[in-house]
Amino acid sequence: MGDKPSADEVAMLDRFEHYISLTIDGRRVGPTRVGGPHLDQVFAEYTRPGKVAALERAARITAGAVPRAELIATAAAPQDRVGRFLAQRAPAAAASEPTPFAAKATALHAFRSQSLTL
Repeated sequence: MGDKPSADEVAMLDRFEHYISLTIDGRRVGPTRVGGPHLDQVFAEYTRPGKVAALERAARITAGAVPRAELIATAAAPQDRVGRFLAQRAPAAAASEPTPFAAKATALHAFRSQSLTL
């Protein structure tokens, strides 16, 4: 591999293996291939696969994460209020020609409905 490993050689490195270049006493050394231990070997005694779900739940609670459906519902509430506001203030017009306000309210309502189904 020498001083200039190819992109293919670097891409084929195992996990936790890297090339590094160092400066020692003002001289460049490397690139040198280095590798570290795999974490599953080093910390094998600490693994608790049966507790992964509880750990993920605790992480979500600590981070204040909210389920996607609840986020969408929270975001949709102001959209619904704005849509009702626009619809109430839309001037009366011919049924065949919706006003710009009514068109915006209809579009906003359609967007809100579509967002909830994602």
